[in-house]
Amino acid sequence: MNSEQSPLMRQVFATWLSLVIFQVKKDMGADFDTYLGAPDADEGIASIADAVRSFIRLGDLNTSALPELFVSTQCWLDRRVREVESAA
Repeated sequence: MNSEQSPLMRQVFATWLSLVIFQVKKDMGADFDTYLGAPDADEGIASIADAVRSFIRLGDLNTSALPELFVSTQCWLDRRVREVESAA
């Protein structure tokens, strides 16, 4: 993640990522929570759902509703930027 990105650009990315996650959750329906709790697959081609699951786990994102998802995604991105900046 580039720490030189503006806060607005991070907000745009957080919004986009939240909407992707929300749409995958909506499309999968009741299977989403089961899939989220399943261990990572070691075989096969990665899917969008696999990427979404990775983002949710990595950022400990709240998927209970779209507003909560957006807030938790934005907080995660901000936290990562601070970590990158402090390591530099």
